[in-house]
Amino acid sequence: MAGCLALAAALNEFTTPVYRSSVRVEVQREASRSPLTGAVTETPTPQSDDQALFTAAQIVTSRVPMAQVVSGLESHGTRIGTGPRRFWPFPAFRTASDAPQSVSDKIDWLLAHVTVEPLRDTRLIRISVEASDPAAAAQIANTIAVNFVRYQAGQRSASDNSVTAYLRAQASDLRTHIASLEQQTQGSDQLGLFSLDGKIQALNATLAEYNASYSKTTTERLGVSSQLERIKWVSRDSKIDRSEMPIHTEALDALRRDLQVSNTALAKAREIYGASHPKLVQLQSENDEIRRNLREEFINAVGSLESQRSILVGREESLRAAIAKGEDQLRYLNDEARKYSTIEGELKSNRDLYNLLTSRIHEAEITGQLTRPAVRIVEPASLEVDAVRPRKLLNVAIGLLLGLLSGTGMAFLLESLRRTIRTPKDVDELLQLPVLGLIPKDSLR
Repeated sequence: MAGCLALAAALNEFTTPVYRSSVRVEVQREASRSPLTGAVTETPTPQSDDQALFTAAQIVTSRVPMAQVVSGLESHGTRIGTGPRRFWPFPAFRTASDAPQSVSDKIDWLLAHVTVEPLRDTRLIRISVEASDPAAAAQIANTIAVNFVRYQAGQRSASDNSVTAYLRAQASDLRTHIASLEQQTQGSDQLGLFSLDGKIQALNATLAEYNASYSKTTTERLGVSSQLERIKWVSRDSKIDRSEMPIHTEALDALRRDLQVSNTALAKAREIYGASHPKLVQLQSENDEIRRNLREEFINAVGSLESQRSILVGREESLRAAIAKGEDQLRYLNDEARKYSTIEGELKSNRDLYNLLTSRIHEAEITGQLTRPAVRIVEPASLEVDAVRPRKLLNVAIGLLLGLLSGTGMAFLLESLRRTIRTPKDVDELLQLPVLGLIPKDSLR
């Protein structure tokens, strides 16, 4: 027991004291939002909160932030590796050459002496550092916390900048596409988007007039053709007088009236005069002249009808061609209107999306300056005057317990190893000699 107590006292006396300094950091809850609309896409849950805390705890001890911590500590003159190594049984016997020299070794030393643990039922993370120098422990803990806050802010800023840059690139591409669509809506044949409806309406009205004229012309042509067909059919009968032909003009009607008067006068003259009477000869001559004029006028009237039919046929063909051309142009305009209508719809949607992107970019620029940091230091590390190791009372208690256990064990061990002869049975078994006598215990007293 005395040896164990002496060993505990020696450990308490010669072990380099280790001081622990802790800092508390709060990790803010961030809802997952759409980078375009800003709407919440995922509601945080207790499981996601725990995952966020444990992820943050792992990020604290990752090598990239730790390398920045090493750089920051060295810039402030804080030595790394002056404290005892964890699990090293005799820290008092460390030498200066055992201190880490490279950045990787310094990071390993920090990882061995830094403990990061999320606090239960909170959004806090406790960062603890153990070192032989209490000031160095506090300095390292505060540097780790400050660097973690800066590291998280940098990551968040980089993420926001990448989102903003992506939105700017999308807005630029969209603006170029909008300019292209606006140029397409102007048209290459002076067919503006807003003048297409007017042109289509005017063309429909023109086509309606063409169709009306075409119907009227067709009706007139059919009438003239029918009249000519009747004349041709009547002309086949040689017994029918020319004056009775189914054709009427002012000159023909006048000649028919004159012929009727001449025929009446000629019939009365025949009743009065003889066949060779000058009066009858004169009337006959006038009648023949009228008939000759009637035949000539009939021929002229037939020619006029044929010419009129030819004109009507030509007009009908020109109207048919104009209608076909107008219909082709109307189809073209309707196709252009549908195309421009599609372009106009796409242009409107792209303009709305561009306005949304622009507003989102401005919002991101403003909120990026106003949003509170995702990580903040709640309680900085303080200078601890009491060492956490060695635990002197615990070492003494362990020494006392080990002394009792080892003393008792040694007593039983010595007892089991003792070769003293105590009974006649021992003489018989060990010496194989007969027993001559026994000395009573009472006589020894």
